[in-house]
Amino acid sequence: MSIVLVSISFEWRPVLWTCLGTIAGFVVHPYFPRNAKLFFEHLAAKSGSAGTQAVVGFEWYSLPSWQFLNSAMLACAAMVVGYIAFGSALAGSRSDRLKMQRPLLFLLFSSFLLLITLRFVRFMEYWPPFAILFAAFALETVWPEKPPVTVEKDPEADVMPPPPAEPLPWKALGLVAILLIAALVYNFRMTRTTLITATKDANHYQAATAWMRANIPPGALIYDINWSDFPKLFFYDTSHRYVSGLDPIYLLDQHPELSQLNDRLSHHTEPDPAAAIWTQFAAVEPAGVRYVFVGDYPAAPPPEWFAYVMATGKFAIIYRDADCVILQDLYRPPSEGLPEAIRHLDNPEQRKALLPQVQRRLGGKIYATDEEDWEGGPALLIHNRQADEEWARRLFTHDANSISGEALWQLGFRLYAVTDGKNFWVSEVKGNPKYRAAFSDSAAQTPK
Repeated sequence: MSIVLVSISFEWRPVLWTCLGTIAGFVVHPYFPRNAKLFFEHLAAKSGSAGTQAVVGFEWYSLPSWQFLNSAMLACAAMVVGYIAFGSALAGSRSDRLKMQRPLLFLLFSSFLLLITLRFVRFMEYWPPFAILFAAFALETVWPEKPPVTVEKDPEADVMPPPPAEPLPWKALGLVAILLIAALVYNFRMTRTTLITATKDANHYQAATAWMRANIPPGALIYDINWSDFPKLFFYDTSHRYVSGLDPIYLLDQHPELSQLNDRLSHHTEPDPAAAIWTQFAAVEPAGVRYVFVGDYPAAPPPEWFAYVMATGKFAIIYRDADCVILQDLYRPPSEGLPEAIRHLDNPEQRKALLPQVQRRLGGKIYATDEEDWEGGPALLIHNRQADEEWARRLFTHDANSISGEALWQLGFRLYAVTDGKNFWVSEVKGNPKYRAAFSDSAAQTPK
């Protein structure tokens, strides 16, 4: 015997008014038609379109099967119970159309939410409530119906006596309560573990941003490789600007060439990263991008990425801690560089001759080495086991503002670095033009 579950008539008016309201919302929006364009760009990216280059957030990816089960164990169990109960109701030839309409509705809707949650974890908060509702309505259709209780009226009484109270199924209720409490405790433990693992501590990037405020000019544009680092960076340091802090779709929409650069850097296909970063961003930032922030949220780049970026020798690591690395882009366009001909002392022998003078000047166990093969060019490296960031910064500042800074530039040093044996602090050697007349082709003396 066939079972009729729903009416064959289609109520089209709710669908029509919903579509008209959605279209009207797009049209009356103050950013129309830009908002419609952005909507379809987001839709293409979130649906996994192969032509979309921007990387989307974690919530638009799927979870591994075991992690998905751990995240929604109760909802998964409810769906299984609901499917079994609904199938049992159909097999039992229950022809009560009204009773089957509600479980059928929740079966279709909760199954749709299950499928979309399997594809996008973003919908995890929508699916579990409807899974529970589906199980409840499906169980209702197979729950045995009790026959009505007949109550005889006392001929001497004026009113009908109430029906006898039914005893509560305490055992069944207790079992359900125990199962729910166990599932609740398990979910709390799993959620706590996940939050501790995935959430960075409150002081994450605080030390790095303090260094940036002290050492990077205010208003400078900083290239944050991971756009998800932006909230922490902006919380601790509002004196600088950052390339990306929103969904990468917005960068793709506003500056597609910069978004494509980010994609090439991620896949190690850009032959000269330093030059590409400088030239690409020069179109939107005349001063260029001199600093690159490489954080570890949601994950730090692999060692292969650092090897690829540093291979050209045009980046210097100017800050490093357990959370992040800050790189300085050493590339400069030819028009910005100073003529090489005026570096009168630019040769390895002259650079090595400076080392004893540096040791005499700083004294103690502090000594200097000439690092000709340093990534980014020849570097004067000061070895001081007692050095810290403040000591290195004072040394860099003092020499940059004196004739010593011009001497380092004339000698051909590109970088000035300090190490305590574990950490490195690096500054770019720019010279000091006001002392340039002290050096000549015929007799250039290195100041002590």
